[in-house]
Amino acid sequence: MPTFNKQNASSFGAMGHEAYRAKRKAQQDREALLQRLLKAEETRIAESAQRPPQLPADSPDDFVARKLERVRLQWGKLDVMLDEALDKSPLDAGAVDRIAAAICRVAELERTLANRPLPGSRRPSADRSKPSFSFTPPVDS
Repeated sequence: MPTFNKQNASSFGAMGHEAYRAKRKAQQDREALLQRLLKAEETRIAESAQRPPQLPADSPDDFVARKLERVRLQWGKLDVMLDEALDKSPLDAGAVDRIAAAICRVAELERTLANRPLPGSRRPSADRSKPSFSFTPPVDS
């Protein structure tokens, strides 16, 4: 650790101010990005609400589509909450853990509603283009 003296005090001060400005600019950039993402998501939801439904209202597929949209919206909100919890200076590990567990549950719901299998649960189909060879002994006549 270098010591402070008259010759290096101003340079260390300048480096500290530069680090502070860079950190503040990064925080402002993150907040601006979050605001743009939230505004885009709100616009998308408003536009989808104005669209006429393509399926009858009593269709089970319509229910799944509406539920899937709500789950994805909730997932986005939880991501924003997690970013905010991680940006707080006294990090609350319990809050981060609860939000992460909620994201895990919502992700599982989304996977189920989107009809995607768990990784490794679907086997690839056998390649039928190659003929299977079997040995048949010669017939003696």
